[in-house]
Amino acid sequence: MKVYLMILILACISCICFAAVVPKPFNYYTYWREIDKLQADGLPKSMAVKVDSLYAIAVRENKTDQQIKALIYQLTIMQEVEEFSAQKAIEKVQSRLDESSQPATAILHSMLAQLYWNYYQSNRWRFGQRSETIQFQLDDIATWDLSTITKATIKEYQLSLEQPTELQKYNIADYPALVYQGGKDERALRPTLYDFLAHRALEFYRNDESGLTLPFEEFKISDTQYFQPAVSFARMQITSPDSLSLKYQAALLYQDLIRFHLEDEDPSALIEVDLDRLEFVRNNNTIKNV
Repeated sequence: MKVYLMILILACISCICFAAVVPKPFNYYTYWREIDKLQADGLPKSMAVKVDSLYAIAVRENKTDQQIKALIYQLTIMQEVEEFSAQKAIEKVQSRLDESSQPATAILHSMLAQLYWNYYQSNRWRFGQRSETIQFQLDDIATWDLSTITKATIKEYQLSLEQPTELQKYNIADYPALVYQGGKDERALRPTLYDFLAHRALEFYRNDESGLTLPFEEFKISDTQYFQPAVSFARMQITSPDSLSLKYQAALLYQDLIRFHLEDEDPSALIEVDLDRLEFVRNNNTIKNV
């Protein structure tokens, strides 16, 4: 009996000790309130220290949404306090990619693609004066020509969608920092992280203002099959010798999104992307009398 009591007492002590050393979960909400207060008080450097600390904790705890939100804040602060902030923002995201894992990696590739193209748009006049050259520094975007930056942007968007099956498993509702950017709730129309990233890529592909020299056999939407119902369009064979064509990349991505949503119980995402596809085809086709 005494042995049993001793075991019971030791077990209770062990439980108490274990409970005592279990750390409390990190309170992101409270930390963000402190960061927002520093921002409101106009203290970007103090704010940067807090954001950097939160980012490190989010990485350690594998909290992707918090990582991305913190990174967005870091880039915003950088624009306010540093020279050559656009280039430094690109370098920052590239460095984060080196230490990331999915799904953060996919999001970072998408962010990097956007930063590349934003840099081009802000410096369009420079690119217009620069002919295509092989004498550029791969790690210095300031030396790139239009072809190089377009290829890099396309590559990053493709890398962001490199693992579609994996990305389709992540519910977009678990990433409020992404969903509510701009105050727009897109959970019904962008139900997964894959949808969110695919539509970000489509925004770029639909633009088609790269100004690249077109190949002899450029991609054209010249067949009425592009107007087929969703099921038939998804099965269509789409090929092109012009791999840099943004229209071509858009057509392929519309197919992927439609295939993904064909069997959805809730048709909202399918209807939205299919209407978007039909509008894209109507605006970009070369078919006469359509």
